[in-house]
Amino acid sequence: MRLKLLKALIMAVGLAGGVSRGEEQPTLNLSNLVAGLQQLQDKAATGDAAASQAQKNVLRSIASTIESLGPELWNEKREKVAAAIYLLSGGSPAPLARTITEEILNSEDGALLRAGLAYAYGRQREAKPLFDRLDPNMMDKRVAGHFAYAHGELLSHGNEVEALKVFDLARLLAPGGLVEEASLRHEIRILGVIHDFDRFSFLSDQYIRRFKHSTYYENFVQSFLSGLEQMVPNDDSPETIERLLTLANKLPAEDRRRALLGMARVATVNVHPRAAKAFAGSVLQDASAPIAEQARARLYDAAARIVTGDSGQAASELQSLPSERLDRNQSALLDAARKVAKDVTREPSIPESAEDTLKENATINLAEEVLQRTAPLVSFPGQAPQ
Repeated sequence: MRLKLLKALIMAVGLAGGVSRGEEQPTLNLSNLVAGLQQLQDKAATGDAAASQAQKNVLRSIASTIESLGPELWNEKREKVAAAIYLLSGGSPAPLARTITEEILNSEDGALLRAGLAYAYGRQREAKPLFDRLDPNMMDKRVAGHFAYAHGELLSHGNEVEALKVFDLARLLAPGGLVEEASLRHEIRILGVIHDFDRFSFLSDQYIRRFKHSTYYENFVQSFLSGLEQMVPNDDSPETIERLLTLANKLPAEDRRRALLGMARVATVNVHPRAAKAFAGSVLQDASAPIAEQARARLYDAAARIVTGDSGQAASELQSLPSERLDRNQSALLDAARKVAKDVTREPSIPESAEDTLKENATINLAEEVLQRTAPLVSFPGQAPQ
């Protein structure tokens, strides 16, 4: 089975390169096998689910083949480059570690392999200085993009600004495939964390236009939603609210509603009623929204309106909202909002001259009540490196 899979890979490489039936087929060597692996990776970036699933099996097959090829594997630079690509693509380092000698690692082409082995073993402290000393612009073009992407991953754990530059380089060196797709995803996550809205918006739009069918699209969506939630503005930034609405509207309908509801939740909890009403209202205008999503949107919209001069109607809507449509955290927010609404709409037993103080206290009460009882709702997974 393994041999058949490898032969199929080699055949695919040969056909892609224009080899016709009757001509000499590519030989069984590491560079041909890795070329087939790269084709699978790039197909996965364009939405080929079968190619995505096949990658792990191919990596295992290549690992088994490496040791069988013998020491002659290291006679050519092309094979060393292929070995580095294999390591930077998630291949197991063990087979290579058993066959690579110190003499090979100390050779002219050995630095790349040494860096690849450290990276594949997860030894970040060892790998980073090895990567820092190598320039992907001077490398074989087959490995340059993979190397820059891996370097960006290493830098993203503590040096996000520099990581963005390296991911940009990776996209330039290997456009159109998995390296570019993955680099964009990492950049979008980082830009959300550091609140760089302009670049976050630009690269997210680029990803949606070019890689919306990627088998890793859901990973993008998670980073995108987290970034949007972290950039929810206060009510003094109506322009930013509109820009976030525009960006969310670029997503497919289901993901668009997820984005809007996430931003409405954050705006509600942080008592930004204008933003909360804008995001929730956009969901309420979507006739295709499921009942559960409509319930969430009504919750955020009504909770926001408690402090915007419509507290009576908002309190009535909160009381009529079916809690069974909400999860546990959303139900906690509903309970908190109902309690605050009750306090706000209660007839004051103080002189009219204190009316302004009452309104101010109502807003403060809402903020404190909701923040204390719904703290678990506000979490930003994008803050931690994935």
